[in-house]
Amino acid sequence: MKKVFKPASGSRISKKDAAVVGAALDKLGTFDPEKIVAAAKSPKSPLHRFFEWSPTKAHHQYLIWRARNLVRSIEVEIIGVENAYTTKAFHSVMVGDGEDRERQYVGVDSVRQNRDLSQQVLENGLRDLERFQDRYNEWKGVFGEVFIGIKTAKAKIAARRNRQMAKAGA
Repeated sequence: MKKVFKPASGSRISKKDAAVVGAALDKLGTFDPEKIVAAAKSPKSPLHRFFEWSPTKAHHQYLIWRARNLVRSIEVEIIGVENAYTTKAFHSVMVGDGEDRERQYVGVDSVRQNRDLSQQVLENGLRDLERFQDRYNEWKGVFGEVFIGIKTAKAKIAARRNRQMAKAGA
């Protein structure tokens, strides 16, 4: 059996790097993050270049990761509507115009009031569903109905996007 390692759906790693990392991890057998870091410490390791070894830079990257994790940890309960519900409090979306466009966190109220932001949130959710489908595709017998629902959601989100583009062009 031949294995070809490739980037996971939605990842930011190149095909070449996925092949290198996949082969290196495969050689480890069973592993956890500690074992990966230990294997990557040697400058000769194919995994070495995927880590920041400068303590100052690594600490800053860790703080950024913690900030993102903190934002993802917060939900908000919406009360005072017919059916109270809980949802993510903040969403990561692109804001600004042209070259000034950048990724920022925006509160759920702002997202709901802005068609572009709400469309971005729907598109992000769809990508999450597609990654789920890619990850569990071999389990179609169990998740078949979920996959049909993903296909339906994809069509609805595309139709919404097309309506918005048509309005913007008018």
